[in-house]
Amino acid sequence: MARDASDAGDGLDSGGLHQDSGGLPDVTVVPDSSADTEAIDSGSPDSQPVVDAGPCGHSCGGGVCEGGTCQPVTLATMQDFPTGIAVSTPTVYWTDNNTNQNVLFTTPGSGTVSTLASGQNDPNYMAVDSTTVYWTDWTGSAVMAAPLGGGTLVTLASAYEPFFIAVDATNVYWISEHGGYVSKVPKTGGTPTTLASAAGDAYGVAVYGSTVYWAASGSSAVMSVPTAGGTATTVVTGVCPLGIAADATTVYWTDTCAGALMSAPAGGGTPTTLASGSNNPWAVVVDAAHAYWTDSGGGNVMSVPLHGGVAVTLASGQASPMGIAQDSKMVYWVDNQGGEIMMVAKP
Repeated sequence: MARDASDAGDGLDSGGLHQDSGGLPDVTVVPDSSADTEAIDSGSPDSQPVVDAGPCGHSCGGGVCEGGTCQPVTLATMQDFPTGIAVSTPTVYWTDNNTNQNVLFTTPGSGTVSTLASGQNDPNYMAVDSTTVYWTDWTGSAVMAAPLGGGTLVTLASAYEPFFIAVDATNVYWISEHGGYVSKVPKTGGTPTTLASAAGDAYGVAVYGSTVYWAASGSSAVMSVPTAGGTATTVVTGVCPLGIAADATTVYWTDTCAGALMSAPAGGGTPTTLASGSNNPWAVVVDAAHAYWTDSGGGNVMSVPLHGGVAVTLASGQASPMGIAQDSKMVYWVDNQGGEIMMVAKP
């Protein structure tokens, strides 16, 4: 089912907990046709000036430098409700989940979009590692995988309404949106394990080290649980989390009630408002110095130092930015209702 930013926020559904019924299958291999390629209006970075010094002080990665600020680059247009995004540099992957129901990819400057997987039921959020793309198929009740360059599709797990997704070296983790629980399955396939649950809806999930964090929105809490399983811990309560990210010391989340990007010590403690003034903030990623998030209601892509400071608008005038990803130099996002795949250089 196609969803937009109006499907989450202040009025989060706090319905009851649902669980998958019966035993879950081992890996199912689904044949897929070879990757299809079509020409697009890509706004190719190669066709735009590159600024390596001067007003912006660094490369804009194919974007124009205006007023000392790198401008966004359009990677693909006319997409059909893009939702999730992931990057394995230089390739950018995203899900298209309204009519087309595809998983797609492009390389900046190539001028083409290729189909990684077609015929999905409702592809949503994504993650990648060095060899594989992973995504959730919400209506299809499946956690999926495929090689980075295309090939055989694999159903890693059957799952109830799988939504946000994360990976570490050995496992894939996902959230059951209306089930309120977080699960894992080995990357090589096998029997899924439910790690923890909480009442009501759940959204973002992140893994760092030996801990999984998730946005237990129906319980107004940020929660954590060991990757090996065990007792779930409430990191912070009285919040409205949606997107979530973590590092060695801190967990970060977008808070739809406060319209803010928040953080708290990973082991629990008093939350800190890193930036306010967002209108339905959605997904978040972090690097060693900054957090980056999409403000779906405000049409902005934002950045702020991890320990607080002045928030910077990286892109404005977007229709509804949702999924977000990063590499060492760039931030990438989907404009869900604008039907575009975008990137901009980190400041």
